[in-house]
Amino acid sequence: MQSILAEVKRVNDILDSYELPSAEDDCESKIDELSEIMERLVHYGFNKSFVPKGMAVPKDTPPSEKREIKRQLRELRYIAFLKKSTLRRVEYAMASYRVAALHFKSGALGNAYRHLPYDGNLILRISRLGATAARLYFDIYELLSGEIEQLGISVDVAIPSEEGVKYEKLQLYGVRDVDDYVADMYGESAEIVKTKIITRHKSVLTSRAYRKVLACAYAVNTVTNARIPQIPEDETHELLHKYMGVLGKYGIREPVRADLLPDIKEEMVDELQKENLVYFDSNGEMCLHDELSLKLNEVINRRYWEYAKDAYGKIATDMIRHIMLTTRATRREMGIFSFDDDLSLVEPIVQKAGLSGMSKAGEMVENKMVLESTFSSSDKKLGLAVFAYYQGRKMLKEVFDVEFRDVEEDYKLIKAFLERGGGRGEKFLEHLKK
Repeated sequence: MQSILAEVKRVNDILDSYELPSAEDDCESKIDELSEIMERLVHYGFNKSFVPKGMAVPKDTPPSEKREIKRQLRELRYIAFLKKSTLRRVEYAMASYRVAALHFKSGALGNAYRHLPYDGNLILRISRLGATAARLYFDIYELLSGEIEQLGISVDVAIPSEEGVKYEKLQLYGVRDVDDYVADMYGESAEIVKTKIITRHKSVLTSRAYRKVLACAYAVNTVTNARIPQIPEDETHELLHKYMGVLGKYGIREPVRADLLPDIKEEMVDELQKENLVYFDSNGEMCLHDELSLKLNEVINRRYWEYAKDAYGKIATDMIRHIMLTTRATRREMGIFSFDDDLSLVEPIVQKAGLSGMSKAGEMVENKMVLESTFSSSDKKLGLAVFAYYQGRKMLKEVFDVEFRDVEEDYKLIKAFLERGGGRGEKFLEHLKK
């Protein structure tokens, strides 16, 4: 018990000291340190925790012993929670530094890399920014997680025998009739006692930790830096105008529901009640004026979508930047994105962002990968020229801050190669070799 608590404190003290990296070498150093920490935690059994749901005791057990058993159960659950949360914090920190290392290689993440949870304390970072950041985090996480697809089925089979009933656990893939399969393997007397569907997220990211830290980074970056316009005066009716005025006196500039604030001041409640903006129901719960409540919800949802649109736009653009500025070998080496497995994973993000200028993102990405594979090119100009071909000079400057004249020669070769079915492939290859 004491050794586990000491190890938890040691690891958390180390993580508390982690900050924004300044270069790729800094990331690599932290990744090596975190790898050693992870190995030590696994050695101590942090990845294996047994927590009984309950414990049956005889009726005649003395009350003092029952209390002691309950205390021990609470202690086991607490230790299991500490192990799990510490292990996850290390995983999130590791994922953050890996993503940051990728950013230093390709510059793909823009300003978002500054908001990765390098200390692994993802929930704290989100909760400090309030409800909008939390809602945005969960929506981005769902988007990055993609659709859930079924891979197979896991079954527990009870097999009668002369020695008694034996149990086997099977993981079946591509089996259409599970009952017939089990009967063929173990006989007609075998019985399936438990089933579980084996699924995976068809995600643009290779692991849950990457989805979590990137969702956190983009949510925090958006809420912190997005320029969301204030509520126009002509759109506010009298009650909303009064309401925002009262909130402003107490330092609240964003439209939020006062009835959901966890630590609202009594003076603020008195002022809201005085202006007939809130009332108390029969249970003593504070409620917003009905008309104000409807208008406030409308404004909150509209403003939230402005935040979400900004976040989705950044994610879509950064994903494309990453593909255009790296090679397949680099992407595989980093092991963060799964673009090589299914290019269609990029499309839902681009569509969600509503980026009209990226309407041919899938075709653009696919051709860039084909060219990259065909010519084994590691030159960043290849990706920039492909981007310019599909998105135009203005977008090239806007997204990559690159002038068209810097990639014009490559652009002409790529244009000829794509439009003439590879007729000038040899010349293109010779150019890249130079």
